Amino acid sequence: MRIRRAMPGDRKGIEEIARLTWEGEDYLGRVFDSWLEDGHFYVLEMDGKIAGTVKLTLLPGKVGWLEGLRVHPDFRNRGLGRRLHDFIVGKGRELAMRGYIYSLEFATYYLNGASIEMARKDGFKVVKRYYLLGMETNENYAGEIARSNISSLEELGYDDYIPLGWKFIRRVPESVEYLRRKSHIYECSGAKFLVPVDSESSFVPFRISRDYVEKIL
Repeated sequence: MRIRRAMPGDRKGIEEIARLTWEGEDYLGRVFDSWLEDGHFYVLEMDGKIAGTVKLTLLPGKVGWLEGLRVHPDFRNRGLGRRLHDFIVGKGRELAMRGYIYSLEFATYYLNGASIEMARKDGFKVVKRYYLLGMETNENYAGEIARSNISSLEELGYDDYIPLGWKFIRRVPESVEYLRRKSHIYECSGAKFLVPVDSESSFVPFRISRDYVEKIL
């Protein structure tokens, strides 16, 4: 068993893990290329097979964001998730010692008890809870959706963290440029919203109010 940097040839193995995670709705296959380019993307290799993955992403505010921790179903219940977690937290500590980051953060589903308990034992604590809401929409929608932009953080109605898919970006000055690079920004009926570049499955309204969201819907 070894943990190493992910390589282009790992695509097939990682796509297989994605097909077997979240009933095939995992995003690993979609972000594979961008994660390779970004760096700090690792795989756990066992007997020549990709048995797990993990990623550390540098976010605005000198945050090290932990994501992509997966274990192939054939290799679960062997403590590999803990191995990957310990490995990537160790990488985060190395970056902190070198002054690249000030903190480690991550997001997970609230029923993911194993990950939450593992993180608590290492000193992580819950700082925010967010809700993902969905509804059926009218397929005969006739409104106009236009590409837009963000000029400043004042446009966003979020106090400390800005949601973007499964990432939560600290509200710091450099976040504006990050959002421009990592999201598609649209406007509908005078209301703006973000869509993560790597995922078309969710959107984030600039502001959270019933009237604002109804304009988009």
